[in-house]
Amino acid sequence: MESTVTIDGETYRLTEESSDTSLGPAKVTSIDGNRAVFEIDGNTVSVMEGASYNVNGADMRVNELSGMDIPIVHRVVEKREDSLATKGDANPDQLDFEKDIKPEQVHGRIFFRIPKIGGVKLVAMDLIGATGDPLRVDTFGSCSQEI
Repeated sequence: MESTVTIDGETYRLTEESSDTSLGPAKVTSIDGNRAVFEIDGNTVSVMEGASYNVNGADMRVNELSGMDIPIVHRVVEKREDSLATKGDANPDQLDFEKDIKPEQVHGRIFFRIPKIGGVKLVAMDLIGATGDPLRVDTFGSCSQEI
């Protein structure tokens, strides 16, 4: 897992190992899609790729996230010589991380689909009274602390 962030005009590469930044030691603790959790100077913060934040008086922008923990299935919308562009069917617009997918980020291929199969899961969850996000099937908890 890694991220590039810009803090007060200076760019840093954050990984799972602690790196020194102008805000103090910082590292990536998890990545889920275009969201991540950072530990910055002992504080846990939830961030989103492409977003800007004010952290301890410093301006921070999350430029890029990679090495996502959870596989994402997206439709390929453009094939290039050295990369792909994808778009999630449920996304109204293409997200930043979908614009330049490198070969090492591709871990499989969908070879068939069953349209509307997700509806079966939603109906079943409604019948048993399940709460929470009905589309989330992983076991990673949500981070509720915001900057």
